[in-house]
Amino acid sequence: MNQLHKPVSIIFSAPLIAAYVTVIFSILSPIGLGSMNLLTSILLGILFLTILPVMTLYTKSKSFAGWDLFDRKKRNAPYVICITSYVIVSIIFWFFGNHIMFLISLSYVTVTTTCFLINLFWKISAHTAGMAGPVTALIYVFGFSLASLYLLLVPLAYSRYKLGSHDRTQLVAGALVAIFITYLTYFMLW
Repeated sequence: MNQLHKPVSIIFSAPLIAAYVTVIFSILSPIGLGSMNLLTSILLGILFLTILPVMTLYTKSKSFAGWDLFDRKKRNAPYVICITSYVIVSIIFWFFGNHIMFLISLSYVTVTTTCFLINLFWKISAHTAGMAGPVTALIYVFGFSLASLYLLLVPLAYSRYKLGSHDRTQLVAGALVAIFITYLTYFMLW
């Protein structure tokens, strides 16, 4: 069982969740993709929400172990680079009228910026935030019937706890911050 914690942590990492949500929103958008085609929407989302953030972590640590930046102070630069990537793609999606991808990208900007600011003083779980935010967006767009997706937070949080990455408070705080900010973003702009 112990050997499952690392793979669970990677499979449910914020960049990979971003890739899953990009594909789901691009293919199943109930409001269309503006003047952007499906392939462009998926490629831009995956490039700016997944690949560039992963490359930032990989470059910083020279291994995918960098996905676990245990030292709070070493997380600041990757946060800033990720936020920059999210802002750029938010602007691109906004420009092309791809509202569904604009909102998820903007949610990544606001949640990640909040986690970054909290991280200046206290370590918060980007993993639980990276799961809870997109799940909240999916529920907002497609309905409360998807609320069971929040159950995915259980194995993720348990794995992060067992890996010694976070304590319970940090895990819960990451999820709650992301749920609140994502919901607020969608409530105001959907």
